Amino acid sequence: MDELKPKVLVVDDTPANLVAMQVILKKLHTNVVYVGSGNEALQAAVQNDYAVILLDVNMPDMDGFEVAELLNSTEETKNIPIIFVTAVHHDESSLLKGYDSGAVDYVQKPVLSQILLAKVQVFLDLWRLKAGLEHEISARRAAELEVRYLAQHDVLTDLPNRRQIEMELERTIKRAQRHQQQFAVLFLDLDGFKKINDELGHKVGDALLIEISKRFTSQVRPDDMVGRYGGDEFIILLTDITDAIQLKNKLQQLNETARESFTFGDKKISVSTSIGIALYPEHGENADLLISNADTAMYLAKSMGKSAFQFYSESLNLAMKRNLLIEHHLRHALAKNELEVYYQPLIELTTEKPIGAEALLRFNNEELGFIPPDEFIPIAESAGLIDEIGLWVLE
Repeated sequence: MDELKPKVLVVDDTPANLVAMQVILKKLHTNVVYVGSGNEALQAAVQNDYAVILLDVNMPDMDGFEVAELLNSTEETKNIPIIFVTAVHHDESSLLKGYDSGAVDYVQKPVLSQILLAKVQVFLDLWRLKAGLEHEISARRAAELEVRYLAQHDVLTDLPNRRQIEMELERTIKRAQRHQQQFAVLFLDLDGFKKINDELGHKVGDALLIEISKRFTSQVRPDDMVGRYGGDEFIILLTDITDAIQLKNKLQQLNETARESFTFGDKKISVSTSIGIALYPEHGENADLLISNADTAMYLAKSMGKSAFQFYSESLNLAMKRNLLIEHHLRHALAKNELEVYYQPLIELTTEKPIGAEALLRFNNEELGFIPPDEFIPIAESAGLIDEIGLWVLE
């Protein structure tokens, strides 16, 4: 890999020496850069990550000691190993000066190729090891970030998923507590989405979800959040709510943008959305309760018709709990013989003779008592129990 191929910088003011170095170093699997002065060396060193610098000591204008000191005092180049290449400065004080200025080794001129190659090879191997570790760390870090992103985002729409929604909601609650702010949790459900999926296929359904997620996102501020809670359910956090009219206008905008028709191939599709709203802190002070209450309000909005929105209230919560309880008992009503049919005669007034009867269904539960038809029939319809009950009535 080219990014794991090390580079060597050779600095010498004598062209013949540079040619000799070129002959020796071509035996190594490395890229070599040759410069003829200290100033060129300083410029070249900051432009590349060199494995080692072979630096001539005796140069005009700026000698090797000065170049080494400048390289070691610069953040970008201070960690590059320097090997002095010199025909002079054999005495101990000069050697110590070289090490003090930042060199890690010396090579004497005339250069013995075996010695030079052996010393350079050590630093090439160290550079490759370091680069390999950095590459591995970088790859692992990128993989970890991708895994973390996928764990927090919906694969289809790229929106925050349920886990990330709950985490963001908890953070929003903490911010709202600190600044004494109010915010809204919107629970949105697409009306008639199941029918689109069943009739036109999941490919169209998925495309619809992707498009609707983009539309919802375009309607909120950067500080707000749109997430996919699951299926055709979305949650929107509207932060810092101070104006009821502004909130109402935003809800209407969301409904309007959902109703705009979608074009898939030669088909035009329109959907609407039902929205339930829970306000912090009025309708809950933790994430689970706010989502649950917004969900409860959404079901009431759905029962009101398409493109409706409804705020949560305690009376609504009690009504929803009773609906769930009735639904639970309805599922066992036939087995427990709790359903009865009453026959109300139809009389021909001129002859005063019966010509038929209207069948009236009654539900009398041992725990809840008598439940009127206008209460349990809609529940049976929404729970998918009405067909089974209808067949029983016909029999």
